[in-house]
Amino acid sequence: MAEQEEGNIRQNYNNATTGLNLDQTLNQIPKGKLTYALNAAVENFDSNSVNYQNEPGNKFCLSFPDSYVLIGEHFIIEKNKHIFFITNPATANSQIGYMDNNDCLYRILVNAPCLNFNVDYPIHKIVHRITNCSTEIYWTDGFNPRRYLDIDNVPKVLKPGTDLCDAEYTDELDCNQLKLQPNFTIPEIRIHDVVSGGNLISGTYQFAIQYSDPAGNPFTSYYSVTNPTPIADEFVTSVNFNYPVGKSIVVDVSNLETSGQFEYFNLAVIKTINGVSSVQLVGTYFIDNIQKQITYTGQFTIDLAIEDIFEKFPFYEIAQDLTAVQDVLVWDQLTSIDRINYQQIASAITLQWESWRIPATENYADELNATNLRG
Repeated sequence: MAEQEEGNIRQNYNNATTGLNLDQTLNQIPKGKLTYALNAAVENFDSNSVNYQNEPGNKFCLSFPDSYVLIGEHFIIEKNKHIFFITNPATANSQIGYMDNNDCLYRILVNAPCLNFNVDYPIHKIVHRITNCSTEIYWTDGFNPRRYLDIDNVPKVLKPGTDLCDAEYTDELDCNQLKLQPNFTIPEIRIHDVVSGGNLISGTYQFAIQYSDPAGNPFTSYYSVTNPTPIADEFVTSVNFNYPVGKSIVVDVSNLETSGQFEYFNLAVIKTINGVSSVQLVGTYFIDNIQKQITYTGQFTIDLAIEDIFEKFPFYEIAQDLTAVQDVLVWDQLTSIDRINYQQIASAITLQWESWRIPATENYADELNATNLRG
């Protein structure tokens, strides 16, 4: 088989690893050398590879709004986009802007005082992540909470009273949604009723709730574990407490987060049957109102572990350093809030008795009395 002759056009470029060669012809140049490199640097902008590229210039390109000071900048090489963090020390206003394709035009991405940028805390730690749906930038300044922003979908404040299924937003930036660990309302669960019809097994049932994504992946810990609700058939006498009971539990969920920070929540059930506890995910539900009513008939989607209910995610407000390793964020020198000693507060509380008289026609055989009126 005849060898294929190599033409003058080469598909592979030479890396800048061994320097320049000005003496030999093009076909004699070994791999790793170049014959010409005007205004070239041997390291690229992101320092992830070693190649020849143009030396950055210092020609004036763009100016920021009057009285604004640059405190941080980041280059998204995949999109050829420069991100700028600027602030006005006199008015305490802050902006995040950008420049596309080195066109020397400054554009405002977000403009809000709640960004709280400070010239004494410059933003040197910035990384970005590009997905199929978004371009996210993450940053820390050691002064404000850890934050991120999807530059393709800037979060806005939800209009009061708007329908969550057809949400309308204001032009105001929702700075709470920029936080990696945002502030949110804790949902509450109350056992509303026990009704006939269902596939419950004799035992006790408790419920817990957490915010999640549409697939049920958790965003928060589980909250608001209810008191045990006993389910039994008063006309059945058996040594085994695992017989079927034709009842269902109606659960009221209230105080849901409706700012747009979370759109779904998980409802879990803790079942104790014959002294053995198990945890199951009842379902993942869309938040379309501040409250929701769910009837649990015994259905579930997946089994959970009891550790899932008691797991508490740590809260870290401020970080001093940030980097990314293969699309994994690495935060350094994290600062958490002080843990409050509630014992000192509890010792100063003066307790008052409250009594509730159960009517003569009722007793603790009523599931709601046993759940909500337990001392």
